[in-house]
Amino acid sequence: MRMNKLDTSDEIRQVVEQAEASGIDLAPSYDQWLKMGFALAGEAGEQGREAFLRLSRLHPGPQSIDPDRQYSICLSQGRGDVSISTFFYLAQQAGISVQPASRPLIQPPATLPTGPTPLPLSPLSTPPALVVPVGETDEADRALMEQIVSLLWASLLQGLQGLGRSLSERVLLLFSGLVCLSSTLRRLTLTYDGKRVGVNLYGFVVAPAASGKGIMAYAYLLVEEIQQERYEEGRKRREQYRAEMAEWEAKPKKERGPMPETPPQLLLRIPSNSSATAILQTLAENDGCALLFESEGDEVSQSFKSEHGDYSTTLRKAYHNEECSYKRRTDNEYVVIPRPLLSVMLSGTPGQVRKLTPERENGLFSRFLYFLLEGTTQWRDVFAQPGSGEVPEDVARRLGQSYTPFYRWLLEQEVDVQLSQEQARRFNDCFAQLLQEYSWLEAEGFAACIKRAGLSAFRMMAICTVLRLMDTPYEGTTLAAPLTPCDDDFRGVLLLTRLLLRHTCRVFVSYDPTGAYTSPQATGQTAAELFAQRLPPQFDRADYLRLAEALGIHPRTAERYVQRLVEQKKLLHYAQNDYRKL
Repeated sequence: MRMNKLDTSDEIRQVVEQAEASGIDLAPSYDQWLKMGFALAGEAGEQGREAFLRLSRLHPGPQSIDPDRQYSICLSQGRGDVSISTFFYLAQQAGISVQPASRPLIQPPATLPTGPTPLPLSPLSTPPALVVPVGETDEADRALMEQIVSLLWASLLQGLQGLGRSLSERVLLLFSGLVCLSSTLRRLTLTYDGKRVGVNLYGFVVAPAASGKGIMAYAYLLVEEIQQERYEEGRKRREQYRAEMAEWEAKPKKERGPMPETPPQLLLRIPSNSSATAILQTLAENDGCALLFESEGDEVSQSFKSEHGDYSTTLRKAYHNEECSYKRRTDNEYVVIPRPLLSVMLSGTPGQVRKLTPERENGLFSRFLYFLLEGTTQWRDVFAQPGSGEVPEDVARRLGQSYTPFYRWLLEQEVDVQLSQEQARRFNDCFAQLLQEYSWLEAEGFAACIKRAGLSAFRMMAICTVLRLMDTPYEGTTLAAPLTPCDDDFRGVLLLTRLLLRHTCRVFVSYDPTGAYTSPQATGQTAAELFAQRLPPQFDRADYLRLAEALGIHPRTAERYVQRLVEQKKLLHYAQNDYRKL
């Protein structure tokens, strides 16, 4: 049974005194130190500060982050999934006895694993951390999401995902936050597959109407202040231009010098209803870096239908930072954007996805990672106040205000992120395993989604790594050496990518085998008929269970469908778990 604050205060004091007497560092790693702070802040509040500071002094090496400042962060942001049990478990692991006889042995909390969970080392050896049961959509997704949110992300991401009211909303905020922040990191370049690439990301949140997907707007608030600053700077330049132009026109023609140059339109966020040329012009005038953020996917797809609004080609090129160009009509100038860094975050209903990419083979589909947010029929208390008493929108804006000075500092840096040799091996093995897992969709082209997800995963790892610098005294420093992701960021991004690929797969199979979308309702098919149509020519039990999962069919129901097809002589069951269409 969980003890209250009064019951634990004496035990916390005992731990501190025993640790000081023995000179034991309870939290030798950075992640353990942060979890210790969140555990004490959540249990003891301000009264736990002294314990945290005293225990922090026992660390043998130099402190890169001021413990007092870090504890204030722990108090302001909090982590509901890190309890005081984490603190006592750290003490127990360090050899400090903290249980009175009446108290049961402290078990390792879920948020602090007893040892690192390995990632896949080969396509044939996948550990439980990244393997989820086939055919158990809800349970498997939840298991992945629980692992994702249990990891300790950079403070900015930790604060953002804390605004989620449910497990899926926390993961959604984490993902959409990474996409929005990617639009501001133009000085961050990576080497991937022998090429220099940026960190721009494409994400699409798919959900029914009124399902709560609008919460991703909190992610945009992380960069809203940057957008406002750029717009204000552009406005001042335009005012100055108009004044100079008026002065130039007032002079006699013989006394006029060169005509004042039209200032650029400085923006971070591009309006989604822009023409194709306007999109390119905005990129050209903003160092090739911009964000397309839209909560209604129809806004983009409607632009594609207009005569001058189809910028799908630009989206395809910009994802890979390939050169784009356009021609100005006014002065017949040819403009080249050598390295566009466009980030895209959209949300919409399943129908809006299909309007954006009517065919999944056109290349735009596979550049996006999709997150499915299930709708609910339950009414939520719309007057409930968050535990902190603060309006979530205000918290998100405050997080954005803390990011803005860090963004300015990054503009002066040359930032590079590289995986360690061990991480690179594990990364390659993980995606080799994913290609194997989804081989049943290889003929239909799903491999392109997995391969591009690899690039997006590396980009997310780099962003998470850079954001860690916010939690250090970065002001006045200069980056010299390449950065390497910590284990939480490396593992967390691979888990997030696996989840997003599961969701992307479900969107993918909602298109028929020719690539155009269909549905049982639209064609008059039953779920059994659609399942039979999607089965590949040759498959095994694991393949058809994955298909059932993607179509939202219960595994036992899928087993009945397969058995019926065998009985109808439409399938040949030629081995224990192997089938072939007849």
